[in-house]
Order: sequence, then structure tokens, then C-alpha cells
Amino acid sequence: MGARVVGLCGPIGSGKTLCLQAARELGWETLEVDRLAHGLYAAGTDLSREIFAEFGDGVRAPDGSVDRKALGVVVFADPGEMRRLETLVHPAVHRAMDEAVAGARARGAKLLLEAAILPRRPDFCAGLDAVVAVSAPEEVRLARVMERDGISREAAQDRMARAVSPEEIGKVATHWLENEEDREAFLEAACALLGRI
Repeated sequence: MGARVVGLCGPIGSGKTLCLQAARELGWETLEVDRLAHGLYAAGTDLSREIFAEFGDGVRAPDGSVDRKALGVVVFADPGEMRRLETLVHPAVHRAMDEAVAGARARGAKLLLEAAILPRRPDFCAGLDAVVAVSAPEEVRLARVMERDGISREAAQDRMARAVSPEEIGKVATHWLENEEDREAFLEAACALLGRI
């Protein structure tokens, strides 16, 4: 069939990790954009140099990478500082996503690219072969986030409120997977969908 590049998104706690597992079982390559982004904070990257120029050596870790915890103290306390950071990070992440997709197509690979930010990049989504959205009932998602992160109900609700909304996701999704309680049924459905795509 040749290269296939599929985006994966969904609200927090919906089960995107299980969908990535299903893809790997089918021999697909997988890429989580959060992990890709974290790599951009390493020592010597263009992004780390830009961050040090903008925020100073107080956010430099001993190994030369960006100290994300120290940076978080700065940006989470001030929305203006967060916007300054986003003007650096978002273009770098978008370039890395574009490169990952181009590389997969050049290799003739099947790639499932998981990114919470996909709904905020409709231009990027238009260049994908499909966008799979994973959804689950709110109470199920809430329980998963509380258990996974070891946090209170209120903290989980706060994270869910700040995440990409189901309405935004619906604007870019071409396929939906519902993930309720049955793990095996969901994995089966995810494998079947990816097989059709």
C-alpha cells in the first residue's frame, strides 16, 4: 500500500496510548509529539539556544539542556512569559512534525503520529491520510487521569478543562474510536480501523 501517515488525537484520558500500542502490533511506526518536543530541549538544539537567549541562564541545566522545571516556574506564573515561550516552541515542534511526516513518506512507512495539538493545526491535518480521534465518556476519562497521575478529582478536572476540546477535535477527525471500559475490545477496534486505513 505504500506510506500512510495518520494523525491521532483525543482528549486527555481517552486512550491514545492504547491506540499507539495497537498500531505497533500491526507493524506501524509511532511517534508521540510530546516526546518529540522534549527532545528539542536537549543541549545544543536551536530551540534550547533560543530559550537561553530569551529567558537567560537560570533555565539552563548542568548538562546544557533546558531545565524544564525551572522554565515552568517562570512561564506558569505569568501568561505573558508563557506566550513568549510558545512563540519559540510551537514553530520548532511544527517543523519537527513536518520533518517526521516527510521522512515517513520518503521511507514508505506507516506512521501513527499522536499529537494533542493536531486540532489546532488544521493545515497540517489536511496533509495526512487520516486523523483518528479517540473518545471516552467524561467520567471514564476523569477516573483514568486520577489513577494514572495520582491526582485528586479537582486536579484532574482542571487538566481536562485546559485540554483541547472535543469540539475542536471534531473539526479535524476523519475517524472516531470509542474507548469505554473494555480494553481488549478497544484494541481490536483500533487494529481493525488502522487495517482499513
